[in-house]
Amino acid sequence: MTLESTDEHWHASTKQAHWNESFYFNVFDTDAGWGCAVRVGASPNADNRDGFICLYLPDHTTGFIRTSQRLDGDESRIVAGGIELRCAEPFGRWHITYDGPIHHYDRAASSDDILRTLDTSAPAKHLELDLEVERLSAAVDYDDRSVRTRPIGEMLRLGKRGSTLRTIRRTVRALGALPAMMGAHHYEQSMTARGTVTVDGERHLIAGHGQRDHSWGVRDMGVPASWRWVSCQFGQDLCFNATQVDVLGMRVQSGFVHGAGETEALDSWGYEATHDTSQYWPDSMDLWLKTKSGRRITLEAKVTTPLPVIADPESQDVLVTAARAEYRWEGRTADGMVEFMERLS
Repeated sequence: MTLESTDEHWHASTKQAHWNESFYFNVFDTDAGWGCAVRVGASPNADNRDGFICLYLPDHTTGFIRTSQRLDGDESRIVAGGIELRCAEPFGRWHITYDGPIHHYDRAASSDDILRTLDTSAPAKHLELDLEVERLSAAVDYDDRSVRTRPIGEMLRLGKRGSTLRTIRRTVRALGALPAMMGAHHYEQSMTARGTVTVDGERHLIAGHGQRDHSWGVRDMGVPASWRWVSCQFGQDLCFNATQVDVLGMRVQSGFVHGAGETEALDSWGYEATHDTSQYWPDSMDLWLKTKSGRRITLEAKVTTPLPVIADPESQDVLVTAARAEYRWEGRTADGMVEFMERLS
């Protein structure tokens, strides 16, 4: 697909129940210790726009807020319950703002805390975001995917977790949804970022890097068995973004590496992880990335601030842990994202 400037806004939906459009940004200031992830999405056939903010504070505490509103017929703005994303230059510059409450969690997450973002009575702080992100790499179209067979050992282990009836139902659902889901559109882009984060009136300057994505099409959260997403920016020397989605017997991978002014798609990637704190997210990872040209890059990641979030408050079946991580590459460090999705039943 050739990306057009009009792709930087809302698209016309189909009538499929799980059609969804999503705009996502994350920002990390490694030196100051701040980070955040912001999303605005729309499910037109459910008459809903929703959003969230994940906040990572320098003391490794976290914040989270989920927003929602009905469609108001105004397609000129990308907003959801106080979060606003404005495109100042297609594929070049965006502005992110928010002014409202955010729930604050003053201790590190553990496996016992996976439901805490559902507690709307959790203590809150007042958050103001005013961030501007600008192009660092070209936008990369993720229509170019690699599809491989999932390792049989993994499928056997996962099969033991759920009941046979639940597995059959999920398989039938996946077979029905996959053709439409494979037709969805998705692009990613590495960015620089600057602006302010203000918490309870205390203002902090932000200067760092981040990642953005935009996707639209059928997205049924009941279909994937799991996903993995890793992303970090070391400036112009190295930016990377890698995704892996497991569904039925397939493993679908996408991603890119940007460095020295060039952007190249990934052929494959992989990792080895340690899980001492929780079965749902890693403590550390050894990563390798292989580009289409054969270049191989190795990195290490240490998860410093996990933030487990229940993706669907109604079913409470899907846990997405969006974690700030410290990446190491050739003697340098930078903060980025490690995201693990696991199915709870």
